[in-house]
Formats: sequence, structure tokens, C-alpha cells
Amino acid sequence: MSVIDWDKRLSIGIQPIDEHHKNLIGQMNNIALAAELLARPNDLAVLLRKLRTDMRAHFDYEEKLMDPLSYPQFKLHRNEHRRCEEMLADFHDKLMAERNFSLSSFLSYVANPFNNHVACSDQTLGDFIRRKSQ
Repeated sequence: MSVIDWDKRLSIGIQPIDEHHKNLIGQMNNIALAAELLARPNDLAVLLRKLRTDMRAHFDYEEKLMDPLSYPQFKLHRNEHRRCEEMLADFHDKLMAERNFSLSSFLSYVANPFNNHVACSDQTLGDFIRRKSQ
């Protein structure tokens, strides 16, 4: 099961960031597949914690690129990162409290916000980085 399909439209043209995005999307798809195969909540929680760790590392990487380049949308972009992290943490907490995985909640809380961030804000960031490196 895929909740997000990687395609060229999600590529921002910055290879390390694109690789991070592919990895995170793969993890989200694996979580959805594990839920579809009726994985236990504790097993899903392990996958979600790994996603949180890797998402945080990815966001740190992006922010370390933005700051020295004086990216004009740095604060807004960083706030979007924090919001994605908060939504993932909320989803994890909800899973542990209710012991029930909801694909629609996973899409609403995690996959769709991340996909929208990559498709919009990260595209703008990629354009900016490429212009600065010319």
C-alpha cells in the first residue's frame, strides 16, 4: 500500500534532500502497509518512532542549509517543520492511547501534511538553493 507515490514532481533538484524525502515517504508507505497487514500497535509505534527520528534529522539538515544562505522564508519553513513533527507526535500518542491505527488519521496527521510541505515549501527552497549556487 502506498500513501504517497514518489514522482519527479516531488523532486526539488537537491539530491541529498530528494533522497531524504524518498526515504521518509518509503517509511510512511511501510507504516501503512504494516497497518494493513494488521501489525500490533506497539510494532507500529516502533516504526513511527523511527520516522520521527529520521524526519527530525532531515529537518535539521534542511535548516542547516537555509540558515547560512539567509533563506528569506527560514522562520516560516522551520515552523512548518515543527508543525509536521507535532502532528506526527500527536498521531503516535493517539495510536498508543487508542491502540487502533486509523489510515485516514495517518493521512491527515502525517502523510498529507508532509507531502504538501515537500510539494510546496521545499520546491521553493530548492529553487532558492539552486539560484544561490549559480
